[in-house]
Amino acid sequence: MLRKDIGAQAVSYVKGAHTGQWHSNQKPKGLPNYDRQAIAKYVMMMADSVEKLRLYASRSGRPWRVVLYEDFAHGDFAKTLETCHALGVPRRDMNETVRAAPAARIGAAVHEAGGARSQAAADPDLRDRSADPCGQRVHVLPPSEP
Repeated sequence: MLRKDIGAQAVSYVKGAHTGQWHSNQKPKGLPNYDRQAIAKYVMMMADSVEKLRLYASRSGRPWRVVLYEDFAHGDFAKTLETCHALGVPRRDMNETVRAAPAARIGAAVHEAGGARSQAAADPDLRDRSADPCGQRVHVLPPSEP
């Protein structure tokens, strides 16, 4: 899942970090500080992460689709349902009651541990080829046999 507007995502992240309000159903613990340097840093981090995920997904040979936050943020789940169908994910019963639950930010240590597990489980060849999204390393595959 991605956002079209990573600038807005960066602002949202910085606001959440300063106020403790990560979801609209939470109360802020302070006023936001729109720190331009922090926002710019987060934009760069998101752009780098998106490119790494795109490279890994395209090279993995597994089915994948991009789901945009803006496609369902206001209640239109058509694109999300289309993606789930394409990937073979079962559809949830629309009559099922869903209740909003408080959202808490997962700590950096949890993210780092998850990233380390993903790196360890990744195909080493794909991991090495997708590690540098800027193309600093060039990998030439041998020609296919006829």
